Amino acid sequence: MIDPQARAVLRNMQVQAKPMQDDENDWLRGYRAQLDTLPRLQGPPPELEIVETTCPGPGALIRLRAYRPIQHKPLATVLFCHGGGFVAGTLHGYDVPLRWLALRSGWQVVAVDYRLAPEHPYPAAPEDCMAALRYLAAGGVNADPMRLVVAGDSAGGLLATVLARRARDEKLSLRLQVLLYPNTDLREDAHYASRVAFDGTVIRIDELYRSLRLYLGRCDRRHPDVSPMLAPDLDGLCPALLFTNECDPLRDEAERYADRLKDAGVPVAFQRLPGMVHGVLQMAAALDAGDALITCIAEALRRA
Repeated sequence: MIDPQARAVLRNMQVQAKPMQDDENDWLRGYRAQLDTLPRLQGPPPELEIVETTCPGPGALIRLRAYRPIQHKPLATVLFCHGGGFVAGTLHGYDVPLRWLALRSGWQVVAVDYRLAPEHPYPAAPEDCMAALRYLAAGGVNADPMRLVVAGDSAGGLLATVLARRARDEKLSLRLQVLLYPNTDLREDAHYASRVAFDGTVIRIDELYRSLRLYLGRCDRRHPDVSPMLAPDLDGLCPALLFTNECDPLRDEAERYADRLKDAGVPVAFQRLPGMVHGVLQMAAALDAGDALITCIAEALRRA
């Protein structure tokens, strides 16, 4: 059963929702505009130091926004990858929750403005995020290379899984991977009961598949950087903190990925948020569970 607060949010979203446009460009503009409305569910922004900077990337300079709650250096740092189906999402869309995460954890939080499809299809997103992680590992933005965490929600959660695997392979030190209701299997023919049961609950599956086609084109969806569920080598990864939502189309694939991590011997702290829907992090002012989620992540960071 959907939580009453989440149901109120859904009613408001459904009032504003429009039928999926046949024209791809019209649909993409509408989808991006819809995600741009989410900050109104986040409340007023708390004040802290914000540093806008860039790092070298494979295509061009990559924009980074660092939320800095403390002044001493070097800084324990989280690299955060935003969601948006690989075709949408902005730094502004996550500004308030990331401010709170930095303040409650005492960690610097660095959001990466990776390139989006269809203007920049796969593998632009994971390559940009990995370039940002290498920059932090080299001490960029005053980051402590020995106290790094990768995090992300939804599509950004998938990108965080890619970073965790690549960091292991490149022998970069990660304390934790924080995976918030991530995509883990981008195959359209993969069968997960939650995709059927909760189709239309925040995520419409036909829109999800359209965004994935724009992102992936004809590339092999079995590649581990596309569908981490199918990665053959999950052993040796840093510990994971993974959250899912009970009423979320992505629930089952994320939870199955948690099982795969456990089977590979990776320490996993897992929690399913009862009655919650996709996008909890961006709805923290409207959902008590969203605010509690930020606090829970902050506590895990302090322990890390």
